[in-house]
Amino acid sequence: MLNRSFRHIPIVDGGRLVGLVSLRQLVNAARIRHVDPWAPSTARGLENVTVAETALSFIDGRAGRLVYRGYDAVDLALRRSFEDVWHLLYHGDLPVDDTFARQTVRLRDLPLDRDLLGHLARRGGTFMSMLQSAISGTGAA
Repeated sequence: MLNRSFRHIPIVDGGRLVGLVSLRQLVNAARIRHVDPWAPSTARGLENVTVAETALSFIDGRAGRLVYRGYDAVDLALRRSFEDVWHLLYHGDLPVDDTFARQTVRLRDLPLDRDLLGHLARRGGTFMSMLQSAISGTGAA
């Protein structure tokens, strides 16, 4: 899986690797297509039409620039944590000391029951339904 252009799923029989299935071939064979239910439907010809005004972000499409509350999104992605950017979007500023980091570090350890994950994988279903069940299970732990 070092090559980012290919993804494979191992086929294991009795703990022994017996083959690989290309995820791309699997998706194509199942005719799975990405559908974004939140994608806005807009008619053609709406270039330069303001959709919404917000203090959270600014998009300069021609320059290829995205800014969150005055901070360049690329700089944030390279230099700040996910939690710091969440703090910026939610509270309006970046955390200046390690108090926020200390508060969030305890949230990183989820009580994950490994037996639950194995059970869900054997049960089948979609990846999203397994993920939903796993998250619900961690909340109940």
